[in-house]
Amino acid sequence: NDIMARLADAVSRVSILAGGVTEGYADGRGRNTQFRFPMGLDFSRDGGILVADECNHCIRKVLFDGYSDAHVETLAGIPGQAGYRDGDAIQALQSAIFGGRE
Repeated sequence: NDIMARLADAVSRVSILAGGVTEGYADGRGRNTQFRFPMGLDFSRDGGILVADECNHCIRKVLFDGYSDAHVETLAGIPGQAGYRDGDAIQALQSAIFGGRE
């Protein structure tokens, strides 16, 4: 699915931190954000989660402030535009990104 979730507390309740039931592309906070097939995850040094948003062809970052909704921002790529092009983060293109460390 297209939701970033967190397992919380001893009774294993799941809370939605970012994303919703509709796939798409939207940066912002909590359920107002959208992903399109988030595939790979890694962690940034500042405690965020880096997401390979495969079908949006973007690298996204999810940041947390305690237990409230997460904030999602795009770090690299042009949403919906696949390709291979070096350049600044907002001009670079990538395709079929999976993310994560091997």
